[in-house]
Parts: sequence; structure tokens; C-alpha cells
Amino acid sequence: MSNCEDILKTLKIGNKKFVNNLEYQEQREENYRKQTPQVIFVSCSDSRVSVPIIFDTFHIGTFFEIKTAGQVLNASDLESIKYAVENIKPQPCLIIMLGHTNCGTVKAAIESLDDYRIRNEYPIITSTIQKSIKKVSQEKDKFYKSIVQNAIDRAEDLKFLFGNDVKVLTGIYDILTGEINWIK
Repeated sequence: MSNCEDILKTLKIGNKKFVNNLEYQEQREENYRKQTPQVIFVSCSDSRVSVPIIFDTFHIGTFFEIKTAGQVLNASDLESIKYAVENIKPQPCLIIMLGHTNCGTVKAAIESLDDYRIRNEYPIITSTIQKSIKKVSQEKDKFYKSIVQNAIDRAEDLKFLFGNDVKVLTGIYDILTGEINWIK
């Protein structure tokens, strides 16, 4: 049996446990007709960034999540956030832009400044993040500062789009310690 077959078998077993879990059955029924998350999370697609685990909240319907590489949002991501803000009642009160340490996407964007192959392979992601990198290019710990600046800039984009409709916060998740550094 291949590794992928083993993984799929494990996933199927996990899904059966989920389906038969009485607590989750109740939550699915509660949320069947509508969703009422009060927080919209924009986080990286990185497999180490799992919002429900990070915030120890395993209740269906708690978070509206958008996950993209380096938190770079495309038109459909922005429309998803807009949909949540305009259509979920009560309206979500927070959008949290969650960057994270050791972000491979930000690292690739830094490397793309000197490597045209990376720039050409991921042009939208790298060009978007490069704008943030250039703001901190002369500072010590350029990698971490670029991660922070990218999260701040992506949050500012959302503040511009949504104005005072929803509060937008920025946090950096430390993938080693598990802590969130909230950026003011």
C-alpha cells in the first residue's frame, strides 16, 4: 500500500469519528441553516498555521477563514471577505490578519529580489510581498521584519477596503512557541 493510500485511509477513519461525534453532530445542526462567526481570519496556507488549534477553539462556525500563501489576497479572497462582512448576521466584528514566523512565502519573495526564476514562477505573490520587504530592507533581522511588514501591509489593504465597518487587527504567530505577537 502506498503512503498516499495510508493517508487517505487515516483521513476516512478520522471523518467517521467526526461524523459520529455527538458534540459535533449538535454543532453541525446548530450551524446548518446559517453561520454566525464573529471573527474573519486571513492566514497563511502554511500547514503549521491552523487557526482553530492556535486559539483552542474547536467549535464549528466560530471562524470564517481565508488561507493564502503569504496572506496575499486575490479578487475572490477579497470578495469572500466582503461577502462575510455584508451577509453574515450579526456582522463579524473582527478581521485578523495572521502572519507567522519562518514563512516560506516571504522567504521566497526575499530570494526573488535576486532570482528572476522565483519572480517569474510566482509573480503576483512575490511582487506583492516585495513592496513590504523594500520598506524594511535596511533593518536588522530583515526576514522577521519582512514577515511583520507584510502582515501589516495586508491588514492596511483590508482597512482601506472596509473602513470602519469591521476592526482589523494584525498578529504574528510564532510557530515554535505558539504565541501571538499582536501588532499595534
